[in-house]
Amino acid sequence: MLSLHRLNLRLQPQLVRSLAGAAGLCVGDALGQMASLGRVDGRRVARVGVYGLMFHAHACHLFYSAMDKLIFPGSPASPLCVATKLLLDQAVFSPTMCAAYYTAMKTLEGAPWEAPAALRQNLMPTVTAAWAFWVPAQTVNFRLVTPENRVLVSLGLSVLWNALLSTIATANERPLADSLGHIKTATAAGRTTNALMARTASFAAA
Repeated sequence: MLSLHRLNLRLQPQLVRSLAGAAGLCVGDALGQMASLGRVDGRRVARVGVYGLMFHAHACHLFYSAMDKLIFPGSPASPLCVATKLLLDQAVFSPTMCAAYYTAMKTLEGAPWEAPAALRQNLMPTVTAAWAFWVPAQTVNFRLVTPENRVLVSLGLSVLWNALLSTIATANERPLADSLGHIKTATAAGRTTNALMARTASFAAA
């Protein structure tokens, strides 16, 4: 499976990244809807897929490729390199992508004027949950996983993250403070991620 992914990535990199990113977002969103609402809105899943296909996967590829080329390319596993990438990822890229997600969802719903309200309600809880989940994951990812396998590893974990993101995004009827429950869930998932990532990195390097 890993060899097939590498072959397809070499032959049609943009298509493979787009389809894989969209699939991860769709699966995660459907799981999140089932967990928070007990049902799946197919149109919402389709909107998430469009966002993943047209924007999310490309943005991730460009950002992480740029970091690999520009930030200590000669010592990618050094503590300073990992810390620098982690800081940029979580302080710059993560909040930007969270904002892009809510803006895109409201735009695809045909109500772009509702995006500011969605951002005010959900952005900070989402970013906080993202830090809790992705800081341990990306620490291991940047340190142990080779650049060519990093996207594949991240895609697997992104299904769980997108499920958490969906539960936050569909919690409009609950008070903002209730999102702390999702942050606690993300923190627990992030702790577990360290062990999972180390095992996945060993598999990907094989």
